[in-house]
Amino acid sequence: MSFSMDVKKEITCVAEEARHCGIAELAALLNTCARMVCVPNGYSIWFRADAVITDRIIALLDVLFHAKCEREGKVTNENALRRSVTYTVSDTTATKEILWATGLLDKQSQVLSRRIDPLVVNRTCCKRAYIRGAFLGGGSVSGPEKGYHLEFVTTDALYAKQLAKQLQSFELEPKLVVRKGYDIVYFKKGEEISDVLKIINANAAMMQFENKRVAKDMDNTINRVSNCLAVNTDKTVVAAVKQMEDIQLIRNTIGLQALPPTLMEIAEIRLNHPIVSLKEIGEMLNPPIGKSGVNHRLRRISSMADSLR
Repeated sequence: MSFSMDVKKEITCVAEEARHCGIAELAALLNTCARMVCVPNGYSIWFRADAVITDRIIALLDVLFHAKCEREGKVTNENALRRSVTYTVSDTTATKEILWATGLLDKQSQVLSRRIDPLVVNRTCCKRAYIRGAFLGGGSVSGPEKGYHLEFVTTDALYAKQLAKQLQSFELEPKLVVRKGYDIVYFKKGEEISDVLKIINANAAMMQFENKRVAKDMDNTINRVSNCLAVNTDKTVVAAVKQMEDIQLIRNTIGLQALPPTLMEIAEIRLNHPIVSLKEIGEMLNPPIGKSGVNHRLRRISSMADSLR
C-alpha cells in the first residue's frame, strides 16, 4: 500500500467530536469527490471514490444527518469494490439540509456552487477538518524516500485559491499550478508537508515521514561533505605534486643550497614529507609558522622554478 493511502486510512479513523467539524470535513469531501444533481423537488448527491473514502462519507452523512446512501450497480470483484464505489443520496429533504449545512447550496438563491463557505470554516478546528476532508477527497503525498510532494487536486481555479487560503492560515505557502485541466494546490518542501500531515491529524504518518526525511537529509549532508572532502583532498594532492616537481627541478639544476635558508628548510621538509598538509609543515619549522606563511614560501619556490624552466 502506498504512503498516500496509509495517510488516508489513518485520518479516516479521526473522530470528529464536534458537529461543526464533521460538517466542515463533509463539505470538503462533497466538494472534491461528489456531484450534486438537480432532480424533481430537490437535489440528489452522487459520489464515487475508493471504498475507504466512501465509508467515511457514509459515516458522516449518517451521524450528522441520518441520511442513507444507496450503492449503485452490482460488484462482482471485491478488489474492484475496494478501488472505486459509487453511492447516491436521493432523499431530497435530506440532501437539501446537507447542501445548506455544508455551504454548497445558497438558501436564498437555491444555487449550487463549489466554494468554501466562511461559516463552515470559521474555527481553527473546522479549518483542520476541512483540509483533512480535502486531502481525503483529492489529495496525495509521495513517500519521503521518493521525494517531497503533497498535492490537492481540484477542478475549479477559484476553489483551488480558496483552499490555498485555508492552508495559508496555518502559515504555510502552497503553490498553484494547472496540470492536464486540473487546478493543483501543492507543496514541495519537506517541512511544510510534515506540517500538513500534522494539521490533518495524520500523526503516525507524520512521524514516519519525519524519520525518513531526517535520515535522507543526513545521508545527503554526508554525501555533500564527502564530496567536498574528496575535492579538497584532490586539490591538496595536486598542489603537493607540483611543489615536489618545483623543488626537484631546483635541486637538480642549481641545488637547494642556492635557496635562502628559510626556503631551503621548507623545501627539505616537503621532500621528506610529500603528503603532509601546509599546517603540518609549518609546525615542523623552527620557529613554527602558520599555514599562510608556508604557502607564501612555497609560492616563492614555485616562482624560482618557473624562472629556471
